[in-house]
Amino acid sequence: MSASECSPGTHTIFFRVKDDDGAGSIKDIEYVTIEAPNEAPIANFTYLPEKPVVDETTFLLSNILSTFSQNPIRGFLIPIPMIPSFKSP
Repeated sequence: MSASECSPGTHTIFFRVKDDDGAGSIKDIEYVTIEAPNEAPIANFTYLPEKPVVDETTFLLSNILSTFSQNPIRGFLIPIPMIPSFKSP
């Protein structure tokens, strides 16, 4: 059985061998821990208002989720292809 056939968690493995004459070894026990695979983080965003118009303030709301606690998200970059405009007071 390969590790890919086991579910994540700790598994108990029993092992015993015999030679050609039938002499057997004592049973050996090992514990194997299978880690869950790293899943890609989920990036998702929305913006308000739903239908922005020129010169209106628009808010970008982001939600980044990760299910892999041993490798948390340390930062993210969201490129926004737009031409910003600025007004002087």
